[in-house]
Amino acid sequence: MILASLDHEYALKMNTSSKLLQLPGELRNMIYHHLFTNLDNIIYRCEQGRIFNRNFNTDGGSISNKRECETNQVQYVCHQLRYETRALALRFNDLYFENYADASHFLRGYPKSRIKWLKTIHILDGGLSTIDHAVDGLQEVKELCAAHSHMLVRAHQQHSRVNSHLFWAHIILLQFLQRGHVHLLYRLIPDAEYRDNLIDVSFYEDYGMTTNRPASASSLPENFRICPRDEEFDEGLVRKAVEESEYLLHIVNQGLKGDIKHWVKVMKEMYEEGC
Repeated sequence: MILASLDHEYALKMNTSSKLLQLPGELRNMIYHHLFTNLDNIIYRCEQGRIFNRNFNTDGGSISNKRECETNQVQYVCHQLRYETRALALRFNDLYFENYADASHFLRGYPKSRIKWLKTIHILDGGLSTIDHAVDGLQEVKELCAAHSHMLVRAHQQHSRVNSHLFWAHIILLQFLQRGHVHLLYRLIPDAEYRDNLIDVSFYEDYGMTTNRPASASSLPENFRICPRDEEFDEGLVRKAVEESEYLLHIVNQGLKGDIKHWVKVMKEMYEEGC
């Protein structure tokens, strides 16, 4: 890993008064890793054109910008530290954007040589396009996925919550419309007859969904994942949603033979993997 890439002798010439720059590069790398790793990850603010340490709440949204501080303030100390630490936060954190437009702005202005360091990107308002409306910035994010197969994009759906009795339906519908299949529904409801009846009643008339429809080409790269709004999975809330909904209780009792553990298990997989 080449982070503190200038040799020790050159670093001393650049700034002999800095104890940090007098350390071997390997030690500086360890310090940088600790310094730039943020538990809540980092977020790009389009208005300032800078990356900030992120504060988030479990409701799936960022706390006020006023409580955020710029992730890399060390870069303003001297040219050497700017050279060594610029963009290191991308290596050590997930990067969040409020929407696709902010992500597009970042991708257009940031060096491609550093963008490839990213591992996971989150789009907080990750709603997808409909037939007659294109979402600003979405195409650039899809192209990023296609160009970097190691990178994962998680598009959070603002109206999809794991504690909602319609969460499963929203995710499965998005999978059908965007991926051209309903594989998640097969995992969720083992009973084939009940599953087919559920699709006929809930999805066929409005969306043309059937379990026999051949899979069409996905409109999204495989590493572009559709996810719920939540940033933490709460099993208790999922169970509560089932217990308080006659509709879900009917599905679990008839389609899963009352196996609520299976329902929770697949809900968690849908949360973690997206679709």
